[in-house]
Amino acid sequence: MMPVCIRPLIHECRRCLGAVMARCRLHQICYVDQGDVAVVIKSRRSGSRVAIYSGNLYLKLQKCEVEILRTDEWIRWEKAVQSAMNRTNCVQKAESIADNSHTFTRRYVSGSSLRDVLNEGLYSEEVKFSAIGWAVDSLCQLHLRSADWGSGVNQSVSHGDATVNNVIVNVDLQEANWIDFDMRHLPNVSELDRHADDLRALIFSAATCLPVSRLQRLAETAIASLNDRCLLTRFRDRLANEWSQLNTFQLAQAPLSWIARNLLTELLLKQKAV
Repeated sequence: MMPVCIRPLIHECRRCLGAVMARCRLHQICYVDQGDVAVVIKSRRSGSRVAIYSGNLYLKLQKCEVEILRTDEWIRWEKAVQSAMNRTNCVQKAESIADNSHTFTRRYVSGSSLRDVLNEGLYSEEVKFSAIGWAVDSLCQLHLRSADWGSGVNQSVSHGDATVNNVIVNVDLQEANWIDFDMRHLPNVSELDRHADDLRALIFSAATCLPVSRLQRLAETAIASLNDRCLLTRFRDRLANEWSQLNTFQLAQAPLSWIARNLLTELLLKQKAV
């Protein structure tokens, strides 16, 4: 058992390492007009293979539930998710236009990342918290779909890196769409655990964009937007137990201070479900 007095110090050390991890960029992205169609072209940077190998080794040592997908598997998974979601608005509607073994090209859909919406002074507090609710609802819709994980495994979709960076919000349409499926949960992780982990990444990363005084409303909004009681129960169980200490990858997703993390956890555990 780790002494309580050193937990804040370990948390801050992991948060510093997480900040270094978060600066790693595996992709380069460009926006191009192809006739009357705007597209996003995403490709792996040179040297990414080494970064993926070393990153996955580190994630394994950290006993994380996710992995960085190799280039071929990443493109295959993007297509599998798009195929699973082609009749919903849970992911950015962007069928593949043209791609090769190193790039993925899809239609561009207007909007801003949830991080930008929360950090942008242009939007009111009401709009910002509505956007969080849209993102939670869209994530739950994503979880309802199943896709081909390869090797004959077909099971429910989860994101693996469901932070405010990877969800596009269109304020005018009042909707949120998930993008960037280059990381994925390990296929042997249970459905509830995968979905709970996505929920943690979204809520905790949203908290990094808000003052501590608004964490109560964040907890209220997130829980009110969640209709799955089984998921909520598992999410809270993990909050109270295995997530009492966040690992480096989790803090790379959401670099919360020790005080903010504890306060948010307490609020989420106490908040009554609607």
